[in-house]
Amino acid sequence: MAANISEITKLVYDKNPWFKYFSLDIEIENLVRAIVFNLDKKRRIPIYFFTKPLEIIGLIREKMEKEVNGFKRNIHEDDLKIMMQLKEQYLSDFTKQPNLSELSFKYGMSISKLNRVFKSIFDKPILQFYNQQKIEEAYRQINRTNKSITEISMDLNFTNVGYMSKMFKQYYGFAPSVLKEKKI
Repeated sequence: MAANISEITKLVYDKNPWFKYFSLDIEIENLVRAIVFNLDKKRRIPIYFFTKPLEIIGLIREKMEKEVNGFKRNIHEDDLKIMMQLKEQYLSDFTKQPNLSELSFKYGMSISKLNRVFKSIFDKPILQFYNQQKIEEAYRQINRTNKSITEISMDLNFTNVGYMSKMFKQYYGFAPSVLKEKKI
């Protein structure tokens, strides 16, 4: 390969397996919402079906270039499958916090190994990742629905509204009420 090829291109053509998880950020989510909003035939702007996906790809590429050295390599294929299954099945249901003992038994790993393998892929232990996903879902629901912050807190199984607000402010830097008022 030529020396002027980007690190991302090198990564794509690398024969060794690699993985990188990015959480959905607000800018990309807004572009996705623009596409979904555009599905309504009365409001449709056909060029959106071409431009918005390209903008999304551009933003993902920027994120990848910033973190090109953060890509995971040498992850055992079976471990990756298990962690992706765990993420999809147990960490996207916010009605019940994952029980690490049950997951450890189900996947035949100690709790420490389960957390270590999960963290090696997603950069956070299971419960921290789960809590991050809950806060991101709270943001989406505040931004997309007319539910009250209390309803959202209850739907997402937070112990109380104050705790959700505190976590939200730590993660986003502003209170959920600010988002509710301004629909950032």
